[in-house]
Amino acid sequence: MNSSATEAGLFALEIRIRGRTDLLHKEVCEGLEDAIRIGEKWFRAFQARNHCFGQGSKRQRIFILLYPETEKLLRS
Repeated sequence: MNSSATEAGLFALEIRIRGRTDLLHKEVCEGLEDAIRIGEKWFRAFQARNHCFGQGSKRQRIFILLYPETEKLLRS
């Protein structure tokens, strides 16, 4: 994990396609609202897709899992 993510209030954000292990996007965010903003920035129709959120406060991580059909919505 990035050392900046260990500071209070910061989380390591990981966005993945559900069922796959590779990352689509990773960066540091300030919480769930910031994670949503980042998802909207990198993926078209982010709010229209059925995605799952997970937050691990012990390791300061937020996960967003996108359904496979979302993969084609990546911005070019």
